[in-house]
Amino acid sequence: MEPLFDTKDRASALLPADAPAGPATPATGPATPTARAEQRQGKASLSPGPRVLGLDLSLTSTGLAYADDRGTIAIRAITTTKQGDTITDQHHRLSRILEEIWRPIHMGHQPDLVVLEGPSYGSKGAGTWDRGGLWWLVVSHFLTQRIPLAVVPPALLKKYATGKGGGKDASKTAVASTAANRYGRVFASDDEADAYVLCAMGLDHLGHPPAPVPQTHRQALAKVAWPTARIETP
Repeated sequence: MEPLFDTKDRASALLPADAPAGPATPATGPATPTARAEQRQGKASLSPGPRVLGLDLSLTSTGLAYADDRGTIAIRAITTTKQGDTITDQHHRLSRILEEIWRPIHMGHQPDLVVLEGPSYGSKGAGTWDRGGLWWLVVSHFLTQRIPLAVVPPALLKKYATGKGGGKDASKTAVASTAANRYGRVFASDDEADAYVLCAMGLDHLGHPPAPVPQTHRQALAKVAWPTARIETP
């Protein structure tokens, strides 16, 4: 069984509740957004922040980025391969991706807000139909469980990351490179980078940006249909 999140030095931190609070090492990310904001105000308090899950769905490598209430953002990719062409094979593949997305949630890491990349309506190819099925399968489960969900169109994700909504300056490579520089992380795939940016957008919307973002980029936030986040406090 794969770990919940990658714990290699390259990028990420695991989710367990016994992880140390407060400022983190460079391998696990910066101090919590709440801590940084309160430090700027001359306060020392480490009050909990929102828990946000960013999701970039893919049939081969779904990217996840989860921010816990300490501001630590863990990343992971769910990888699957095609096992056959029967309807049972296809259903099994989609179900496995859904199960892996929900596994940490079932273990108590329920987000206050999920931020999901919207469909790419211009995409073509044999997998387009299956990707659409996966997207609605995941959306349906979050809505059924009444977990607040925001859908971010691809152009707005690019705008928030790069300042451009399209073109070569807003390619997946450009998004990943900009995100790596801004957040000080190393991503194993474009899917992980997209998920991280989505998570950052959710945190920024809730007043806890993990890093400063130019106001021109942040204009993308106003165009997202945000739900009311269900933030639970101890």
